[in-house]
This record gives sequence, structure tokens and C-alpha cells, in this order.
Amino acid sequence: MAQPYIAVTDRYARLVVRLTNLLGHSPPRDTQDRVIRDLLADVFDFLYESRSLIVGGKLTVAYPLARRAYESLSLLHLCVLDSSWATKWERGKQIGNAEVRRQLGRHPLGESEAELKDLYAFFSEASHPNRELVAARFLGEGNEFVLGLIGKPELFLVVDYCAKHLDLWHWLAVTVSYFYRDIIGPTDPEYFDEYQRPLRWALLGPRIDTVYAKRVRPHGVGTGSGRGARLLARRCRTTGRGGEKLRRTALAKLKRTVTPVFASATPQA
Repeated sequence: MAQPYIAVTDRYARLVVRLTNLLGHSPPRDTQDRVIRDLLADVFDFLYESRSLIVGGKLTVAYPLARRAYESLSLLHLCVLDSSWATKWERGKQIGNAEVRRQLGRHPLGESEAELKDLYAFFSEASHPNRELVAARFLGEGNEFVLGLIGKPELFLVVDYCAKHLDLWHWLAVTVSYFYRDIIGPTDPEYFDEYQRPLRWALLGPRIDTVYAKRVRPHGVGTGSGRGARLLARRCRTTGRGGEKLRRTALAKLKRTVTPVFASATPQA
């Protein structure tokens, strides 16, 4: 069930690694560039490490990692759009996520403040030791050993988490590819062929839909707010959260920049 999700996130990870290799041979141009590089690496590390926990069903353990990835990523997006925020952050200013959301909501290339708030709430809820989310282990009350994963989460919850995690990978790829388009175009003309491949994974939708029909629906687990299996399929077939405006703008500019190179290049399989 998780194989399509793993395959797509692997592709996004390889894309970011590919960009990082390019940047390793090109010094930062200014403070904004230096900040973006640091945040890029921070987001990647936390997204990468959280996936094995999600796939393993350890959702509550993954929340703090995913929240860190989300907060760094939303800040990265803001710093891409406005270099003054990168300068403030570099100088040590504490920039809360509420302020980041407000600024992104106001910017024409930002994101919906309401949607960002919902995503923040999702990752934040289980990042704190709430009584409702900390399991009652009954140690010494019938259970002799309770460390490790206790209980198996419903399939719907795992798939819903995969959808949000995949959103973050997509958002990262879109944002950093947009910011470094002037470096990528002349240096690695096939990069944006690779960028398009995760978006064209049309098989992901039908596979997840099949899992939903066969394994989730029969058990009476609904989609609740509409997130989950169907949303994962829809977002992978389209563009997902985080950068639809950036994606359109970046691809238009990149087409003008690197079309002559693409014309002579042979796309990789």
C-alpha cells in the first residue's frame, strides 16, 4: 500500500539531493541565499527521518519531526519571497509561525493563511503531551512491559498522514527549484524533466483508491474532513499544497531560460 508514496517521496528526495550537489559547487550570493540553503537542509533532514516512522505506524512519534519540517519549510518559503525576513532571521530574530502564515497569506506568491493554519494545527496537536493522545499503557495493571509501539493505527490515519507528508515534500521541491532556477537552468538542463516526474505519477491515484476501496471503506472508516486516501491521490495527480503559484511562475520563467538547452538534451527514462 505504501509503495507508491515511498516511490514519489524518494523521487522528491533525489531531486533535492541533486540540487544540493549543484549548490555545493556554487557559493551563496548573499544572506538570503545562505539562509535558504540552511533551511533547505533542515527541512530535508526532518522530512527524511520522519517517513520511516510514518510508514511504521509510529504516527505520534513522527509528529514533532513533521512539525519541525513544516515550520522550517514555511519560513523558507517566506524567505524566498522576501529577503528582509531572511536577514531578520539570520540576525537571530524569533519569527513565530503565526507571523509566517500571515505574511505568506498576504503575498501573491504565498499560500492560504487558513490552510496553513490547519496544517500547523495538525502537526502541533500531537507534538505536546496531551492526555487524549498519550496512550494509557496500564503498566503494572495487567501489562508487564509497555515500551515501544502499542496499538496499530487505522489505515485511514496512516494514509492521511502520508498525504500531508507528501505535501511537504512537494512544497519543498517547488520552492527551492523556483529560487535556484537561475543556477539550475544553465548547469543541469535535465533537472526539470526530473522535477516533472513525481507530478506525473498517475498510477499513484488508482493504487491508493484501490486500497481505500478494498481495505478502508469495508471497515467503515470514512474520510472525515475529506483528507486521506482520496486527497492523497488527488494531490499527487495535480500539484498539492505549497507552491502552485510558484510552480506556474517558475516553469514559465525556466522555459524561457533553458528551452534551447532542453531542445538538444535527451530526457532520461
